[in-house]
Amino acid sequence: MRFMTTPRGLMLAFWLVSGSLSCAQVHLESQGESVHRLGAQELPDCTRVGTTRVQVLAKVLYVPRSAHRVDDELTILARNAAGNMGGNTVVAEGGTRNGKQTFGVFTCPDQ
Repeated sequence: MRFMTTPRGLMLAFWLVSGSLSCAQVHLESQGESVHRLGAQELPDCTRVGTTRVQVLAKVLYVPRSAHRVDDELTILARNAAGNMGGNTVVAEGGTRNGKQTFGVFTCPDQ
């Protein structure tokens, strides 16, 4: 364990942990493929199915992740959840906070 207390050992440990965490990816599942993300103003005659709250890592070892990547992963998780709920559209309800976001799930015609 003496190796882990040297600066070189700590740097190696940091890269190993951050590399393994960055490999964990969120994948769009088959049920989420037909689900679209719209803005609240774009909802035509849609029926609300429910709500889903999704979460991803916002930081890796105290280092903030890319806001764009976090947003993409949250959307993918919301689409997967909506597909499981029988919806075909998700709408963000509020912003992202600490890697968490709430989405409304809807069934919309022609989506």
